[in-house]
Amino acid sequence: MGPASAAVAVGKAARRAASFSTTWWQGSAELIYNSFSWLLVA
Repeated sequence: MGPASAAVAVGKAARRAASFSTTWWQGSAELIYNSFSWLLVA
């Protein structure tokens, strides 16, 4: 794995951790919404 892809992976992980800590409730709502949309599609 090159340094560029390593930096991208670290950036993604950091962004994911930051968004999870600040908008965990939004993520939960999104998961619930996705579950309902899957039920509607099925």
